[in-house]
Amino acid sequence: MSRPASLAFQRYQKAISLWPRDKVRPGVQIQDAIQKRVDRTFDAKAAAPDEAIELKQASALLTLLNDGYQKKVE
Repeated sequence: MSRPASLAFQRYQKAISLWPRDKVRPGVQIQDAIQKRVDRTFDAKAAAPDEAIELKQASALLTLLNDGYQKKVE
């Protein structure tokens, strides 16, 4: 069970849905690894995660998707 009210959780889900599938290695997808981590972190039975830290990490994934770090270098 997840905590869907969390902004970090919502951003993680958005990043997972937008991340492109790896056609070269179809059996190994980064989305699966991220989803497992999100499920463990936001499990209702686990202690509440640090929202600020999770929000920064989820935002970093979205920035990667938008080539935000590449744009900063140019």
